Amino acid sequence: MAELYPEIPLVMNPTEARINQLFDHLVICLNRRRVKLISEFRERQKEKSTALSESDRTISQLQESKASIQTQMKENMLQSMRERMIEDIDAKLKELRVTVRETEVLFQCETQQIEESIFVLGQLIEREIISPPNYPALLQPSISAGNRGTAEGELDFARGIAFNENTQLIYVAHGSNSGRISVFSVTGEFIKTVCEGIFRYPRGIAISGEDVYISDVLFHCIFHYKLPNFRLVTGVGKEGKGKEEFNSPSGLTVSTDRSVFVADLDNHRIVVMDANLKHQKFITHDTMTAPQDVKLLDDSIYVLSSKDNHCLHVFSPAGEKLRSFITCNQ
Repeated sequence: MAELYPEIPLVMNPTEARINQLFDHLVICLNRRRVKLISEFRERQKEKSTALSESDRTISQLQESKASIQTQMKENMLQSMRERMIEDIDAKLKELRVTVRETEVLFQCETQQIEESIFVLGQLIEREIISPPNYPALLQPSISAGNRGTAEGELDFARGIAFNENTQLIYVAHGSNSGRISVFSVTGEFIKTVCEGIFRYPRGIAISGEDVYISDVLFHCIFHYKLPNFRLVTGVGKEGKGKEEFNSPSGLTVSTDRSVFVADLDNHRIVVMDANLKHQKFITHDTMTAPQDVKLLDDSIYVLSSKDNHCLHVFSPAGEKLRSFITCNQ
């Protein structure tokens, strides 16, 4: 007992009073020991709690670092992709000369029915009713927007146009160094500019629900964006003749089943892809050269080939040529 509790004096032959005194002293020592053990236990609990808090902070910091690294990796990937595209284009620009006409009608068709078309004429956007030959023109108000220039609300070599039925907005692609998309209301009011500086020469633009598809002649790419914030989903293509390769992609359109049809100008073909820009098939024909634009009407595919033979070709959904005829430019 003297070894365990040295503060208790060793007494030989204790009397009853002395025994009581020793017992009381022992109780006091045990209480002190209990208090000390409780204090040590609380200290250890506090240390464990502190360690857990540090672990939580470390985990939170690691999660933030992970998110930051993932964001940086995505930005680096997009930047690397853009730099490679720019390098490829710069290497080809020495041999490539792009001829642009000041005025270009997106799509014309000499038929025996009255069709409503929205087209780009010169540097103006006009919404009109086009009537075929030998029919009197319908009197409809014409709405125009924009003047030639590079400022907001002005048009600089406008090339592609699309109408969003959900928002009643018109999107115009500027085929110039500005590489931007301008947005107008149906009354001609300028709304905003998007994607400025992203493209080299945007040509075709098509909208299907929240999906926006844009072709770039000089990047040889098709870009897929999501509305309403114009978030980039993917970009597909490089210069070439294989699958998911293009050579100056021009006009494009989207079918009701969300297939994307692209007029691959210098590859002399129509490229068909799904909504995620995965290759489906090619549409080609010996008489179809340098397709400028493609549209869908009444389960038929209309291809405007105006660079060489100035023809309008008509294909079935399966890619079989149905007929072709010369436009009014003959």
